[in-house]
Amino acid sequence: NSGLSTMAVSESNADNRQARLPKQSHSKLGGNDTGEYDDAVIEYGEVLFNHGLAKNAKDGCPICLREFNGELLKTYTLVLPCGEHALCANCSCSLKIEADKAKQCPQCPLCRYAFDPEFIEDVSRQMIEKDQEIANLILKLSNMELDEKIAVAERLMWTHRFEQPAVVDAIESLLDGEVSGLFFRNTEDLTHQQKNDIYYQARLPVEKLEDKLKLLLQDQRGAADAKSLEKLCDDLRRIRKELAAAREKAREDIYNRMNSVGAMGAQQDGRDGSMIQVDYHGLHVNEMRMKFKEHVLPILPVVRKIMIITGRGTHSAGKEGKLKKALFKLIGQYESDIYWQRVDQNPGALYVLWRSEK
Repeated sequence: NSGLSTMAVSESNADNRQARLPKQSHSKLGGNDTGEYDDAVIEYGEVLFNHGLAKNAKDGCPICLREFNGELLKTYTLVLPCGEHALCANCSCSLKIEADKAKQCPQCPLCRYAFDPEFIEDVSRQMIEKDQEIANLILKLSNMELDEKIAVAERLMWTHRFEQPAVVDAIESLLDGEVSGLFFRNTEDLTHQQKNDIYYQARLPVEKLEDKLKLLLQDQRGAADAKSLEKLCDDLRRIRKELAAAREKAREDIYNRMNSVGAMGAQQDGRDGSMIQVDYHGLHVNEMRMKFKEHVLPILPVVRKIMIITGRGTHSAGKEGKLKKALFKLIGQYESDIYWQRVDQNPGALYVLWRSEK
């Protein structure tokens, strides 16, 4: 299912050539013959196992040792260019990264077949095309061309080493930021407390489902048998589906309630409305650092400028809260690549920019 290509045509009314992702070809390096690779075989572990798509389908991933019909049941797997062996998607990404560090071509860990690293480079794009959830989410990102949306998703893929749930969470956070920015603009329509109440009421179902998801993930790691693991995988898919719907509803509720009291309109600053916003308001410092490294840094080279909402720090000693101070310090660690600017008339936010000359 090429979800991204199909939906992009519907979204933009563009022709297929414009919306469809270009496919890449590669030269084989194994020494048997030359030609082009077909698209990678990317399937859930259960499909790989049930259909015997690789010689090691019954044995599991040779790197992380997880079983394709166990912990990798609902996780993407990849058949390598040798055509005989498979890895989980996460380990295929690690294989490429380690080969790059050694300045070598990646090799199948079982038969030592060497192949062009571009084969795995293209896997990120193929996974985006294949995964309907990621495709749907990136098309919701505003104020970006289709190729920019794809580039954002690809960079998040590599940052999270092809772990689909982590990529989904990162994109959801970007979408949440698009409505969170409404709360920290100056407005006479709502008090700060009223805005907080709207936000937290709308987000309450999301937080409850996130708690359930964390518990299920803990149970999955401790599952003792295949039957229990299969049930947990089904429960995880159900909760993630419910969570996606709850996040979407929360964003709609926040937008509609803010709009109904007139808090938008003139408050919608053109500069702020034309970029990605991320909301760190209410996070602990360590959570902010993690999200900044995993969600913001990977996509800054693509989008160039992001508005980060920290809140005004009214509960912290001094004029600026701990969160904003920690963010300034974190940005300073990457000052050769990024810098920050204050947001006019919005003390609860700042811009982070990519240095264009880089």
